[in-house]
Amino acid sequence: SDSGAVFKGRKEKDDNMRLGSAVGKKLSADYVVDVKYTRTTDIFEKPSKKAKDANVFGADLFVSFHRNSYNQKAKGFEALVYKLSGLAYDLAKLICKDMAEIGFSNRGVKKRTDLTVLKATTMPAVLLETGFIDNAADNKIFDDKFDQIVAIIVKRIAEVMKLKKKVIPKPVEVASIFKNGDYNNKVETTANLNVRSGRGTEFDILGTLPKGTVVKVLYILKAKDGYFWGSIDYGKNVGFIRLDYVKPV
Repeated sequence: SDSGAVFKGRKEKDDNMRLGSAVGKKLSADYVVDVKYTRTTDIFEKPSKKAKDANVFGADLFVSFHRNSYNQKAKGFEALVYKLSGLAYDLAKLICKDMAEIGFSNRGVKKRTDLTVLKATTMPAVLLETGFIDNAADNKIFDDKFDQIVAIIVKRIAEVMKLKKKVIPKPVEVASIFKNGDYNNKVETTANLNVRSGRGTEFDILGTLPKGTVVKVLYILKAKDGYFWGSIDYGKNVGFIRLDYVKPV
């Protein structure tokens, strides 16, 4: 019911949703953090409910996404905080500085004590005005450098909040370890691994090797599915396991 500022069919609510969602997604992907959204769909909520939700959630930081509008001549990025000190102020200054480096005019950090999302939240809160929606130059920066804008906000939140970076293990390049032909060496399963009657997931499952099982692979062949499969003795049968779920012993 409230589109926010509108300019030539462009609605602030859509830009805010897009940016807030992207920042939350990247934060969750890159850092050990629990992200909570005030909205994930096109609904209207009063600022008082947004603040209440954040307080109930027990958030450590509240970030409110907005876009400015004035006279088609005003431009630039600015951040609003309840007071010009503390964690929220430090975060706002860093983000403003970085946004200036990608092309926004730096309108700086401003104190606002009349905004519900800043005064009714019990945690540090910052309101980001990501350019003027009625300024063509600001819209171009928003669209062309969207990924950089997201990266800046995520980086500075993580820095100020001292978030721990997620450690994502690099996948083992199976092709560099295994090759077609006789192998006759032991491997250890890195996950619960099905033993099949042939080289491919379309074959019947004979059983399952629990994670950490050590078995001897006799012969290796790259199958039509593009994966290396190894043959093993499995009871009275010959079984086959996919080798991207094992490591050499």
